[in-house]
Amino acid sequence: MAGLISGYEYDVFISYRQNDNKYDGWVTSFVHNLTLELEATIKDRISVYFDINPHDGLLETHSVDKSLEEKLKCLIFIPIISKTYCDISAFAWQHEFCAFNRISREDRFGRDIRLNSGNFASRILPVKIHDLENVDKLLLENALGGSLRSIDFIYKSAGVNRPLRANEDHPHDNMNNTYYRDQINKVANSVDEIISALRCQSIMHAESLTTDTQISRDEEKFENKQKSKKGSLLSKNKLLLTAIVLVSLISILLKLFYSTAVNKPDAKETSKPEERISITVMPFENLTNDSTLNYLTVGVQEGVVTYLSFFPEEFKVRSFELIRSTLKIENLNDYSSITPITGSRISKRLDADFFLLGDIYKNERTIRLNTLLINANTEEIIRSFFAEGDAEKIMITIDSLSIRVRDYLLVSKIDKETFHSEPKESYKSSYLTSSPQAFRYHILGREALYNLDYSTALRMDSQAVALDSNFVAAIVTLCWEYYYSGNYKEAKKWLQKAYRKRDVMPLVQQIGLDYQYSGFFETPEEQIKHIRNLQQIEESNPNYYLLLGYLYIDLFKFNEAIPELEKAQELYKKMEVMPNDLFYYYFLLRAYNKTGQQRKEKVVLQRAEKYFIKNPWGTDSGDRFYKMALIYSEAGLFDKAEKCFNKGFSLNPGNQGIISTYAFSLIDNNLNVIRGLELVNSAIERDSSNGFLWDTKGWGLYRQHKYDESLKLLEKAYRLIPSYEIQAHIDSVKAAIATQN
Repeated sequence: MAGLISGYEYDVFISYRQNDNKYDGWVTSFVHNLTLELEATIKDRISVYFDINPHDGLLETHSVDKSLEEKLKCLIFIPIISKTYCDISAFAWQHEFCAFNRISREDRFGRDIRLNSGNFASRILPVKIHDLENVDKLLLENALGGSLRSIDFIYKSAGVNRPLRANEDHPHDNMNNTYYRDQINKVANSVDEIISALRCQSIMHAESLTTDTQISRDEEKFENKQKSKKGSLLSKNKLLLTAIVLVSLISILLKLFYSTAVNKPDAKETSKPEERISITVMPFENLTNDSTLNYLTVGVQEGVVTYLSFFPEEFKVRSFELIRSTLKIENLNDYSSITPITGSRISKRLDADFFLLGDIYKNERTIRLNTLLINANTEEIIRSFFAEGDAEKIMITIDSLSIRVRDYLLVSKIDKETFHSEPKESYKSSYLTSSPQAFRYHILGREALYNLDYSTALRMDSQAVALDSNFVAAIVTLCWEYYYSGNYKEAKKWLQKAYRKRDVMPLVQQIGLDYQYSGFFETPEEQIKHIRNLQQIEESNPNYYLLLGYLYIDLFKFNEAIPELEKAQELYKKMEVMPNDLFYYYFLLRAYNKTGQQRKEKVVLQRAEKYFIKNPWGTDSGDRFYKMALIYSEAGLFDKAEKCFNKGFSLNPGNQGIISTYAFSLIDNNLNVIRGLELVNSAIERDSSNGFLWDTKGWGLYRQHKYDESLKLLEKAYRLIPSYEIQAHIDSVKAAIATQN
């Protein structure tokens, strides 16, 4: 039976393991009920392929039936995800799920499509009938390139994990509070939404490819401004030539870099990670003359980065943190100084082929975002984009700009239609927020967190979440802020809240959250595994090697830490920049010291002095002295450490995070225990609930051989923050007491 769209054998393909149909015919019943629901939902007759033959246990001698290949040419693929479905040796997984996952990416629509509402959806529509083991979920998410978004038919009660039936004996005992008929209706509605979008795209696909070459006056003004920054790189004749051949240029670029419906690349090539589009998003310049909108310089940047990050199989987006640190190293705190030349230089250092450079305008209540897509290698402007809307709906405007950029990069035609000023909620708005004020507080809080100013960070993100209780990005950073402020109970509470919203996060942020979760509820081995996953996704990002190095040092595995920190150093060198992370120098010094590599210690210290003192790029004047004080204390140079600390305190007395860290460093290195205790006692007067402060004081008393007092304080600290390091301190004190006895 032919599908609704020419070239497709069926509209819907049902894939399942025979094991899930043997007991009570659940899959057969599901297909029957879905067919009836589709008849009541969609006017046209929907063709559903459902094979009752038992295909299981794939052998080397098996081959895929050619008729099955034809049947897989369907619009929507519905896998029945169970505890047995995710088996790489099974027929359903290998010859149905993996085959459709590959085939759909190569056909004219692609696997992931844009719905008529403006949202995106996959043509793989999973129906889940069991809660999955982590290994099965990871296998699925790796294949899908993102989080599993399924419609669940699961009956859950104490000790029960089974498929939801049409007629339950005790429906109210289902802890998931789901009803079979409602879930069937959700599947039918999703099928309807996807098929409607595909039919619209099919009609559009039949039309000739056209390009709108009309550039608005504001866009033209923006391009001219950026070109004047760049210098006279294009002559008048060249500008005229560019205008004449703009349509041809865009068509050629699309043909060269991205697949089209007429000329598809080989399937093996599309699966290579390096075939993803690599892009850097620069901070936007605020040209509104309104300082309250300064947060949008990095706010718009983060919005676009976050949106593109939801498509990890299509884009290699340089992370916000990596771009930020590179700009700091370049001393580019004034974003108006970022030109196509500097943007190109930074993007090439980050191994990105393209970058976005933009600015922000305001006319009364309307905010307009302009951006240029620029080739990092040639510095040529490929395309300009804009989006505008009411200032109170800036998040929607950021979404609109992000969608336009993504669509241009990926599809084989340029959509001339103006985007709606109020599109429906996209993936990103579930992770970020629709509140401009909440977004502003979060941006300010995150900047404070980067500067180790935990009290300010907590205050800002708490206000962000008060304005929007579903602001996932702010909830995640609140967890870190409470943890580093020594409040384990609150950190745990916010982590659990964030983890319940994991599925609305981009893939990299999901794995980062898994890392956090492992630190609270699992083992260091699990943390290491998650960092390794991040390294595989962004192999050129030095931050993940630093993170793993820091973790090894917390575990006192100095020999394992050094290769990770040196790998980060190698990546920084490739980027032609110096590391600007305080703890890179601090922990590398410790690792070299503990492994007896004094010569390397000296080199690291000289590099730190060069970065923070002699050439103090990209850091607050007070904070750079604080940071150098920490480094000197780790190196055992108390006089220099104290001099820098006093200088930092005179310039910025409010950074309690760095002050308490400095106190611990003085005590831990046995450099000046009395001074360290003096600082930590002062800090405890301001914050007596901070477990890290009690740990520092307890460790100081241990250094003074006051073991009984020390043990009481360390145990109190562990009740507040049950960390590996505090437990190690307790073990040391107990060993000392045992030796005395």
